[in-house]
Amino acid sequence: MEKLAAQIIESLREAVVVTDRDRRVVLQNRAARELGVDVAWLVRETKVAHEGVTEVQAADSMGTPRRLAVERSTDGELGIFVIRDVTVGRGFDANAMHDLNNLLGALVSVTSVLRLELPVGGRVSELAAEVQSIVDRAAALVRRALVAARKDREGVRPFDVGAVVREMEPLLRRLVGARVALTVACDEHTGTVVADRVRLEHVVLNLVANARDAMPGGGAIAVSTAAMSPDGSATYAAIRVADTGVGMSADARDHLFEPYFTTKPVGEGNGLGLPSARRFAFDCGGTLSVESEPSHGTTVVLYLPRAE
Repeated sequence: MEKLAAQIIESLREAVVVTDRDRRVVLQNRAARELGVDVAWLVRETKVAHEGVTEVQAADSMGTPRRLAVERSTDGELGIFVIRDVTVGRGFDANAMHDLNNLLGALVSVTSVLRLELPVGGRVSELAAEVQSIVDRAAALVRRALVAARKDREGVRPFDVGAVVREMEPLLRRLVGARVALTVACDEHTGTVVADRVRLEHVVLNLVANARDAMPGGGAIAVSTAAMSPDGSATYAAIRVADTGVGMSADARDHLFEPYFTTKPVGEGNGLGLPSARRFAFDCGGTLSVESEPSHGTTVVLYLPRAE
């Protein structure tokens, strides 16, 4: 499996560099070798944040200034650097980048489902997690390049909420499995929102996965969309995910939106699903509500402001 992982990294179009604890390069893929920049110097000397993306300036072998987005993550004592050239005007094709962003969004969704279907802790599951991490980073770098070229605003576009959820139905059915009865009902008047579609799809996948995990013995999940109001004032495009699972205690509800809090067994959840969903709602100018009682299931409603 290590050989397969190395082959996958070698084939990636993104430049990937792995360093030891002293930032000495122990592995670099073909894209890194062909980048035209001294990557050993780049990862050793530049002030790359401990985690996250940092933009740096560097000269290539011809002395031409280059602008690079460098993302660093860690795995034990290893440092993993993903480097993308975001120099404006350097072979930039906005239409192609938008197409690539959409393809990466689909890969994010598929790898999320793959990870949920694999046994926790196995080597294949770990490899799938690494693939998803690389795809996530690639998608983030593509969006960053689009923003840098002033051609995109973090993937934000108008789209019909009901139509998007309907398109997700086959994927959701594979996600919940045979023991869970899934119903999907989308009102044609749910409305259009201006948001990042990829983020929305990821939120819906997480909410449905949470609902499924709350019913280890099987049950029912209802996903629906409609034009609704959380407080009787403005009308929002709402996505509702309701399950017949175990529900939550008052104490669990008090901690729902704390990062890394989870009611799942150790190793079976990262506790980021609901916090991420609420953050997405807030970023869109909307809100998120959760209703749950022990033995009476859980209902989550995501409210997004409709476009005028």
